[in-house]
Amino acid sequence: MVHRAWLYLCILLTAALVAASSSTSPAVAQAADAIDAHVALSVALLELSVDEWRERVAVPAAVNPADRGRAAALASIAKRFKAQRDRIYRKWGSTAAAEVVFSAKHAADIEDYLEVNPQIKGHIDVLSQTLRGLTDLEESKTAPSTAGANQ
Repeated sequence: MVHRAWLYLCILLTAALVAASSSTSPAVAQAADAIDAHVALSVALLELSVDEWRERVAVPAAVNPADRGRAAALASIAKRFKAQRDRIYRKWGSTAAAEVVFSAKHAADIEDYLEVNPQIKGHIDVLSQTLRGLTDLEESKTAPSTAGANQ
């Protein structure tokens, strides 16, 4: 599912964020700027994901599996937020794939950056927990009921 893949990407970026360096050489300063930009982009994407999942959770569960209204509402939300996500990547001059590669390549530097910026790490942690809670809530709404299975 596309949303699962996006959640996985967000979690990967978050995990990589639990990672920038600070030094005075121009090359290191440039790398630190790139890490700062990566973290800011990742935070913006996490905030957008939280907003998206808040909207998704607000869509009532379908009473009848043949009801296409919920699916259409969720597809509309997904389309709108994908467009917003694409605009964010364009604004930052990046792509999801490039950010995953950057995260993997600079994981230790990102971890160091977050250690010296605990307010940013705290914000990322709150966003990540909120996102997990929202996706869990959405999954619980769509999971088949097992209430009568043990009777």
